[in-house]
Amino acid sequence: MNESKRKKVDTSDRVDQKPSNTEARDYAHAWDELLQEVGLSKEQAISIWDQQGRPVIHLGLCENCFDLAKLLTQKSAKSAHVVAVKEWLVKHKKQNRGEKGC
Repeated sequence: MNESKRKKVDTSDRVDQKPSNTEARDYAHAWDELLQEVGLSKEQAISIWDQQGRPVIHLGLCENCFDLAKLLTQKSAKSAHVVAVKEWLVKHKKQNRGEKGC
């Protein structure tokens, strides 16, 4: 009888846990939605990154992107990474058009 109660408590503990914003989420269209928001195709985004010399993109504390092309093909993404890449693309898209970046 104690075991059944114990199992029930363990299960409810796991069910009640919600992923934080920094955990990876499995959504296949995260990168496509990001690129649509900034008005770029995947190829254009990679081209901007190439033109900038393929710099490291800082994604968060101790997290960096060394290969944007590879990152954009991943099926899961941390929301913080999506935001960081979006900010980087917006800034450098403006620079490539000759405008000042943010």
